[in-house]
Amino acid sequence: MSVIKRLSGNFFALTFMQLGNFLLPLLTYPYLGVVLGAERFGLIMLAQAFIQYFILITDFGFNLSATRKISIHRDDAIKVNEIFSAVFIIKLCLLFISFISMVVIVFLVPRFKEFWYIYMLNFGVVIGNTLFPTWFFQGIEKMKYTTILNVTSKVLFTTFIFFFVKNKSDVYLVPLLNSLGVIIAGIIGFTTAIKQFSVRLIIPSKGLLVDQLKESAQYFLSRISVSAYTVTNTVLIGLFLGNKMAGYFVVAEKIANILSVGISTIVDAIYPYMSKNKDIQIFKKIFMFVMVAATVGCAIIFLLSDQIIILLFGKEFLFSSNIFKFMLVATYISVPSMLIGYPLLAAFGHANYANYSVVVASIIHVLLLFTTIPFIDIYVITYILIVTQLIVLGIRIYGVRVKINLSMKEQM
Repeated sequence: MSVIKRLSGNFFALTFMQLGNFLLPLLTYPYLGVVLGAERFGLIMLAQAFIQYFILITDFGFNLSATRKISIHRDDAIKVNEIFSAVFIIKLCLLFISFISMVVIVFLVPRFKEFWYIYMLNFGVVIGNTLFPTWFFQGIEKMKYTTILNVTSKVLFTTFIFFFVKNKSDVYLVPLLNSLGVIIAGIIGFTTAIKQFSVRLIIPSKGLLVDQLKESAQYFLSRISVSAYTVTNTVLIGLFLGNKMAGYFVVAEKIANILSVGISTIVDAIYPYMSKNKDIQIFKKIFMFVMVAATVGCAIIFLLSDQIIILLFGKEFLFSSNIFKFMLVATYISVPSMLIGYPLLAAFGHANYANYSVVVASIIHVLLLFTTIPFIDIYVITYILIVTQLIVLGIRIYGVRVKINLSMKEQM
């Protein structure tokens, strides 16, 4: 199979999955907004944002570190079994820690405690994500399994929402149905990896577990840092401005993130290949194509922002349009940043630097957020988001000029 054909297959599989992850929820959001009302809709959005912290903890960066390891050792069955077993055991331990932590936080924070059952039911998403070995399928470049299972679970969830959620009292069904879909997909994904690809679970040594934790820690730090200017924004808005404002913010964020779906899909598709082959010429071609497409796409979407919000969510959510425009600017800035991060810097052995850029930017972001808490405003948070993305981009551009050029010279 040619390189282009394999990369194209992985790209389209991931694109289909990511589109399903974003577009299918967008079908349910307008319906939920009408049936549940702005307040309950915002509650669901806040709960979904809050649960992302625990998904990040259980992932622990393995979607990057373990993907790279599996990609490199895919032809060594013993090594694959060791990696798979060590990662799975670590993720189960992190799942237990996450559940205990969530229970404590939910019952200590009044706004969370009021609807504690929503947050508890949402935790099923963490369980399903822990079980599903996305990192394994990406590492062996068999993304079709991830795509089929994820999209199927999302389709079922979407269908059940329209069938069973009929009024405000049915709010608990949203996290329940979502969790069931993700858990079922996780179980099937795990068993597929075991049966279809003959992966054997073993008892890994303590040294192997420690090595996996150490290697993935840098990626985990980066992912947690990203949450500082993504998930935390929604959580703070919900805590200080109320569920309704959180709903408005998430509506704008979800639509803006559709652009990021395509970029993250490209990153996931080419990262294993770049890690193994370090093909700078193919990367340059992909980079130029994506930037042209992103520029045209963002310009058109910006001009049609009001119409898009009204079409998808109705006039009740028109307030989200102005927020959406600012978020679109931040998303556009993140496009080159994402492309030169893990597919390029990390592939050339500079993952620490790519992570460093996010850590620095997130620290600044958090400091700015807490500085503005006394007069917190939804627009101020979007301004801070733009500044944060500019910082990440600036640091990574500098890294490419210094570190990648140096790496290329050393190879000559």
